[in-house]
Amino acid sequence: MPGGELHYPISPSTTDLAEDESWVWTQIKAEARRDAESEPALASYLYSTILCHSSLDRSISFHLANKLCSTTLVSTLLYDLFLNSFSTDSSLRSATV
Repeated sequence: MPGGELHYPISPSTTDLAEDESWVWTQIKAEARRDAESEPALASYLYSTILCHSSLDRSISFHLANKLCSTTLVSTLLYDLFLNSFSTDSSLRSATV
């Protein structure tokens, strides 16, 4: 690669990305529902991190915010920051799928 340039495959179209994300999100939710039913001890965790969210972006934003929060940086602020990043940068969404 000349000049140290990195070459990546062409990113999928917005429609393809939306279809892929929808399929992945449907699969994740179905598996989480099944696991919540078979493992009641995990039901609360699976509900709060996956099942109560309407999209993969929201679920990942919630999960990251809760992992990275501290007493000086609250999870709600981080959640909004991550969700805004997913909304404005489609390459982040495509990287999750």
